Amino acid sequence: MFKFQLGRAASEADKALIVAFLQSLTGEAIEKQNEAPKTEKAEKDE
Repeated sequence: MFKFQLGRAASEADKALIVAFLQSLTGEAIEKQNEAPKTEKAEKDE
């Protein structure tokens, strides 16, 4: 993806920055984030 978007391979420094960022993330995904948002039509159909 890096190469596709930027047109070059990721350097070791780029990779280290990406890894550091990902390791800084905390928490767990909330189940409802994986659900599609409800629309007015969907709410009327319920």
